[in-house]
Amino acid sequence: MKLVTLARRPYLGASVVTAGVAIGWTSPSLGGLTTYSSIDTWSTAANQFTTITFTEVPAFTIVTDQYLSLGVEFTDDDLNVTGLSGGFLDGAGVNGLAMIEGTFGSPIKAVAFHHPGFLKFRLYLGDTFVGQTGYLGGGGPSFFSGVVSTQWFDRMQVTDVLSDPIDPVFVDNMYFSTIPAPGASCVLLSLLVRPRRRR
Repeated sequence: MKLVTLARRPYLGASVVTAGVAIGWTSPSLGGLTTYSSIDTWSTAANQFTTITFTEVPAFTIVTDQYLSLGVEFTDDDLNVTGLSGGFLDGAGVNGLAMIEGTFGSPIKAVAFHHPGFLKFRLYLGDTFVGQTGYLGGGGPSFFSGVVSTQWFDRMQVTDVLSDPIDPVFVDNMYFSTIPAPGASCVLLSLLVRPRRRR
């Protein structure tokens, strides 16, 4: 697959990936949400997506607005801290304490993580609840869990089994539907409203 770097700041890195062949498992759609345990099948359903590895920022960084240029901000009250662990694909991920919340710059339909242990997604459009998954993953260091929604959402929350401070949620790489840069959206809008030239 071809990787295209989206980073605008020296410490940011991301890639837009166009999905290839689907191989893997999915769960039946429940309330408009379909969950995936394989990045291959999720990426086919998600089409173009952005990747955040959390290696773009130093270890022990509190993650908040570092990825705004890619279209996501981490907005929960917990301290989402980057760290190093042998349980992560690239040695780096995030400890979200009781929850990790990401708010997107535009509504999207797909989000996913590589992660150790269990996690659960809750999705919202503004304050409107869109849906949630059951618990995904399992006991151990390396899982992929993704969700694709038939409805738009612009906020996701990820929790572990107990959803309290003594049961933190850990995530590795994050993947979500590519959000156009603000400049690209403005150019597209201007092309749509530009009057047509007479022949």
